[in-house]
Amino acid sequence: MLKGINIKSGINSSALKIMAMVLMLIDHIGALIVLPYMMTVTDYELYQRLHSLYDILRLIGRVAMPIFVYQLVLGNRFTKNKSRHILNILIFTLISEIPYNFLLSDSIIDIKDQSIMWALLLGALMMACLDLVNKEKVSIIYSTLIVLITCVIAYFIRSDYGFSAIILIASIYFLIDHRELMIYISPVVFLLSYFLMKYMNPRYRDQAVERLASEAMCVVAFIFIANDNGIRKGGKTLKWIGYLFYPLHLTIIYLIRRFILKF
Repeated sequence: MLKGINIKSGINSSALKIMAMVLMLIDHIGALIVLPYMMTVTDYELYQRLHSLYDILRLIGRVAMPIFVYQLVLGNRFTKNKSRHILNILIFTLISEIPYNFLLSDSIIDIKDQSIMWALLLGALMMACLDLVNKEKVSIIYSTLIVLITCVIAYFIRSDYGFSAIILIASIYFLIDHRELMIYISPVVFLLSYFLMKYMNPRYRDQAVERLASEAMCVVAFIFIANDNGIRKGGKTLKWIGYLFYPLHLTIIYLIRRFILKF
């Protein structure tokens, strides 16, 4: 059981996972259906309405990622077999690449950008390494190097959220047993790293402040995380639903877009 949790109240961890999946679906409907359809519209009034819908869906969707990261850290903490846990993430990361690439470029291979699954995979590997050095006297030095190296890899492979996702994973990992600190420090650290990541990229530099304002919705995620009562329900069924959800919903969105909406 995690420290600082009141099991008599709050939201159970399984409900948080389901909430994150629903929020991600809402986000991806906005990004992968509403936005591309909006680009085909010639009627200005309709375009404006779709733009407003897109903004709302994406804003709601910003709440999902920190909850998934929190669930990843919990998985690292409670899994009985870390190697199998990482292998499962790797398998579903590779599976997810197919629908992800088709949605981005209608191609099975696209190396320009990588899905959030790669950031989660790197985060899982990072935590496994951090666990190994956790008891060493110089663990602070080793831990810092591990986090920095993981950030560099995330940045160069251009995984979704880049090194800001790694910073968030590391922050929650180190503060998971200090919940009051975690819910205040982790979103601040994440937002600062996210702004830096966008500002470093000339493509997004002019939009850095605007995008930061949108990502500030992550604070809502930490309100839910703060109320996690630590109870885990759903067993292996929910576990595999969690793994399958990402590639499955991307595949469904692609099929709807390609064969029903035809854009």
